[in-house]
Amino acid sequence: MKICYVWIKEYRNFRNMGINLSSNEKFKYDSDLNVLSKIDVNYKLPKDFFGNVITDITGIIGKNGAGKSNAIELICKILKGFIYFF
Repeated sequence: MKICYVWIKEYRNFRNMGINLSSNEKFKYDSDLNVLSKIDVNYKLPKDFFGNVITDITGIIGKNGAGKSNAIELICKILKGFIYFF
């Protein structure tokens, strides 16, 4: 399983924003139409760029107070099943 994109309607300091988590694919969500689209990118990382075991690495970078920890906390809660989607 690979999480490539997370759309956040409302969570702590986030409102209607998406987070791309893939190195090779980019996504965009249109909340008005409720449509997730894959965007073609002009670059791809070379095969086995991170070695043959690691397939992808994502960095979350920002100023203090920007919400990096909140983003990680939300992703962890989703993976642990504490947040449900209907």
